[in-house]
Amino acid sequence: MRATPPREFYAGLDLSPRGGALAVLEVEGDGEVRYLLRRLRRFGSSLAFSEVARIVTVELERAPLLGATTLTVNATSIGQAVVDLFPSALTLTVGEREARDLGGLVRVVLEGGRLRIAARLPGLEAVLVALRAFTGARGQSDEPAWATALGLWGAEGRTRTRLWTGGRWVR
Repeated sequence: MRATPPREFYAGLDLSPRGGALAVLEVEGDGEVRYLLRRLRRFGSSLAFSEVARIVTVELERAPLLGATTLTVNATSIGQAVVDLFPSALTLTVGEREARDLGGLVRVVLEGGRLRIAARLPGLEAVLVALRAFTGARGQSDEPAWATALGLWGAEGRTRTRLWTGGRWVR
């Protein structure tokens, strides 16, 4: 019987005083790494960051995400106190170079056909338009695109050099 790799998920969280979004991606494929954007949740500007942290924690503690999800948080405009609400998260402070890198990453993954979006995702067309237009430019305020880019950043850094063999992941 052939062992199958465990399911892996990567989430990106983009928060700002304007609001925010959480994107959850699932790693697919046993050859070239591909992603499925499974969930997208927006947060309004009136929601306290502590409440967002509670909601995100509840989301990521549900099956099949529990214990299988790496969260990346954009730490640029929210401050250390908010970052501390997510103690096990990867954090990224987005400067000009990182913003360009995120824009390029989204473009490469989209153009390579490596990102699918769940058909049941609300606002599917708007998400596609936002991702195609995403450059990582400062002032670009589409939190769902930023959240997806952050999830991809976390995933690409983790999956690029891994291989499932002998019933386990190896680097």
